[in-house]
Amino acid sequence: QKMVYDLGSLISANVARRFIMIEKMVKDEDSDVSEIFTQWASFFRDMSYLIAGGGKEFLENEWCVAEMEKITREKKYTLERLHAIISEIIRGAHTAKTTNANKRLILENISLMF
Repeated sequence: QKMVYDLGSLISANVARRFIMIEKMVKDEDSDVSEIFTQWASFFRDMSYLIAGGGKEFLENEWCVAEMEKITREKKYTLERLHAIISEIIRGAHTAKTTNANKRLILENISLMF
């Protein structure tokens, strides 16, 4: 749950603050970067499902629906934009897993889409 709340704060933050938050996420010794990608994808998937009018009972993060709805309104997310974000998260996760790319840089680049 902490990771989802952190993501909500990350989305609302300015770019400089996002980069600081991502640096902390990656440096945290308990952090699993692959789990960050998984949670981000799950969160944005749930947001797109809500925008599309899906039922809340099918959400992975049902406990934070109010936060997702608030973010969706504030950022004026469309299905197309959420699809682009999710695609970039999946692409970034694959790159992080299969190459020696800088995971922090991948996360920072994805966060620019928020």
